[in-house]
Amino acid sequence: MNKLITAASPETEWNPHVPATLPTQRKVIRMNFGVLAITAAFLAAHAAHAIAQTSLISGDIATGTNWTNGAPTTVGNPGTIAVNGTVPVSFNGTYFMTQTAGAITITGSGTDPNLNGGTFTQNGGTWGVSNNRGFRISNGNVTTLESGAIIGGSTSGTTIESGGSLIVNGGSFQQFGATRNVLLTGNSTLTINGGTFTASNELGINRLATGFTNSINLNGGTIAVTDELRFGDNGALVTFNFGGTVAGSLTALNFVAAGDDSENIAARRLNWLPNSLMTMTLTAAASDWAETEWAAGRMTYNGQGFVDLGSWATVTTTGFGDSSRFNMAGNTLSIVAVPEPASLAAVGLVGLLILGRIRRHGRKA
Repeated sequence: MNKLITAASPETEWNPHVPATLPTQRKVIRMNFGVLAITAAFLAAHAAHAIAQTSLISGDIATGTNWTNGAPTTVGNPGTIAVNGTVPVSFNGTYFMTQTAGAITITGSGTDPNLNGGTFTQNGGTWGVSNNRGFRISNGNVTTLESGAIIGGSTSGTTIESGGSLIVNGGSFQQFGATRNVLLTGNSTLTINGGTFTASNELGINRLATGFTNSINLNGGTIAVTDELRFGDNGALVTFNFGGTVAGSLTALNFVAAGDDSENIAARRLNWLPNSLMTMTLTAAASDWAETEWAAGRMTYNGQGFVDLGSWATVTTTGFGDSSRFNMAGNTLSIVAVPEPASLAAVGLVGLLILGRIRRHGRKA
């Protein structure tokens, strides 16, 4: 007699200790394939969304229809620029974009385009001058120069503000104009790790801003400031940090003089980090400028000053206690290694041998 199998019968439930019948196995296999198909479709849809991207076709980058997939206003739809185009001075957008080629020129007058949040990475081409305007990096925007050129105009400078960050790893950054500056404000950062960086006027803090701390981190590259370094006043600070493990140089005319547009020399902050291979040259300063800054407590080594490490004579001879010391050659300051005792002994021995030979020759004469 056939057994009636009801919905509540044990035979209809899967039991790991009881071998499944062939129909049950087929049913399970069909269900598993269904789940896998749904999962695969879900992952494919999300992967397609994750790699969605858009490219500039031509023209104004602020116009969405000039991009193949709309303007790059989200992380999930990053933009690539590989052709010539323009950016209006009124631009105030949050874009996520990378330039690999082409020239993006600034059009219009009266203000500066603002990279307001987002990211901009330059791996080639040029971004800059058409009508001689500069541009702003603001609201947390991170602009990274890897190669190519960023060019600021002669009628307006470059401002890094409101948590913005400019990172120069390579390529060329150029700010033109005899009165055009590269200035920071609003807890912002300028980091130079390589490439060339040229400021035709001042580099430093925006004197009109108060209550912020900003950082200029110099870890490599060739940095040329035609005019002076500006530190502002006690209400708006900027610290120049000299670090990195590759050779680099900062050359400037001098510090901004006390009282020039409210400049307060007590606001100067120069901090050297261990193993830095940077050099700093002030071409129009007195030859003892570094000693003056150290004695006044405005220059430190790894956050420590003369109170912690000793006088200028100490930190330029026996050093900081970590086998390194300051070295002043003309108007150029750097960090060098303190000679090992064995090296000093060898130098002394050579000196004695030379002196002995001179004396012997003198007696023979």
